[in-house]
Amino acid sequence: MPKPSDLMSVAFTPSPALAQLVGPGPVQPPAAMKAVLRHVAEHQLWLIPGQSFRADATLRKALGCQSHVHLMELPRLLDAQLKLIPGEKEALRKKRKAEVAAAPAAARWAQGTEAEDPCLAFGEEALEGLQLDERNRSFLLSVGLPECGVPFIDFDAGREGEPFEVLSEGLRVLGTYGDGEEEDLCVCLDESTGGRVVLRDPEKEAVPVLMNSGVPELLECMIIYRDLLRERTEEEEDEPILPKRLRTRAAKALKAQDPQAFRPGSFWYRAVHGTDGPVRQRKSASKRAPARKKKTAARSRR
Repeated sequence: MPKPSDLMSVAFTPSPALAQLVGPGPVQPPAAMKAVLRHVAEHQLWLIPGQSFRADATLRKALGCQSHVHLMELPRLLDAQLKLIPGEKEALRKKRKAEVAAAPAAARWAQGTEAEDPCLAFGEEALEGLQLDERNRSFLLSVGLPECGVPFIDFDAGREGEPFEVLSEGLRVLGTYGDGEEEDLCVCLDESTGGRVVLRDPEKEAVPVLMNSGVPELLECMIIYRDLLRERTEEEEDEPILPKRLRTRAAKALKAQDPQAFRPGSFWYRAVHGTDGPVRQRKSASKRAPARKKKTAARSRR
């Protein structure tokens, strides 16, 4: 039988049942032992004072013990609670992950340097005459987009109180994409689909490249890509695309966020894998020139 001196001294998170006696934790085993004995004394459960006590329903549930408990058994019963810690940590990790996912996208974007470039909602005048489904319209009006996104995307269209420009029938210009070395491409809302986001060369009648199935997914994918960019080493920052070690994670996360937007030929597929085409990749951080001077500071962060 364990001795009281064998009681582990590390703090632990008690089970919900034990927490009703000792508090939510983390708690040191000696403090937990005192709380149990306080319960024994208050409910007059001693069989032989200082040696053994009767376990009521609360103690049996909290300690997983039988009807009678010897005082020397308490360390073992409390020590068993330590086995719950790995499972509880995993449960807390999953809970935190769910909380992060549920947090407003605008708040998750505005972390780190992006706090200087928060999401800005668009005004009703920018959406005038625009055929969007309620989900995309509500997102643009309530959450919006940052003026400078990733990779090399600007969303300054419609910021001056004017409606989104018409690029061609059914396509409204939401922003631009470009590394400053060639003509910018237009990031457009496809009215025929209620707000799918596509990329189109304004000088050509080519088929638009799919970016995202909607505006909310566009912001979520930018957050994923931005967070992975932050994991690059100094040596990797000059690579034209994500380092190879990050591409599998990027592909998995982007596909999970918007399955339609991560297929061969789509914008995000090319952004991750570096395929040439309408989506042009940055050649070098040191060689890139900004598309517009007013965006130089914001773009330098990405």
